[in-house]
Amino acid sequence: MTGELLDNRELISSIFLFAGIILHLLNKKDIWSWFMSYCPLLVIGFWGLVNQLLVVDYLNFLAVNIFILAWFFIVNRNNWGLNLNILGAMTNLVIMWTNGGRMPFLPGFGAEDSSYSSIRPDTNLSFFADTIFVGHYLMSPGDIFIHLGAMIFFLVQLGIFLKKKVAF
Repeated sequence: MTGELLDNRELISSIFLFAGIILHLLNKKDIWSWFMSYCPLLVIGFWGLVNQLLVVDYLNFLAVNIFILAWFFIVNRNNWGLNLNILGAMTNLVIMWTNGGRMPFLPGFGAEDSSYSSIRPDTNLSFFADTIFVGHYLMSPGDIFIHLGAMIFFLVQLGIFLKKKVAF
């Protein structure tokens, strides 16, 4: 299901998100409020480490991530680019959680493995599955929200940063 180009798109989206977070730090007046904005990301990282060490049931892992992302969404409710990104991640986690930890995709498009399954009549929330063609790949609505949200978040933070630099 995944190819090199898809991995590069995920990498680019992650770079936009990371760069936006750094610019957000530079735009903040105090580090503590910035830290509190991104504290849920640290919790997700810690939870991922706990999952690797203790081998937590994957469906429970996804459920906890959904709640942590909801916390992240609430903490950053005024940042709509970041919230679009979070909404996309939550959408993908929910569809995976409701389908046994696997992301459904259009039948005949790829091979099933431990992370992906073909859409069947019993697939839950199939309208959120990987069904949108982008180039030679399938994306879910959640994937599109993730990528657009990361780009918007970065561009907004860059605009604020540049505006502050021009003002000096």
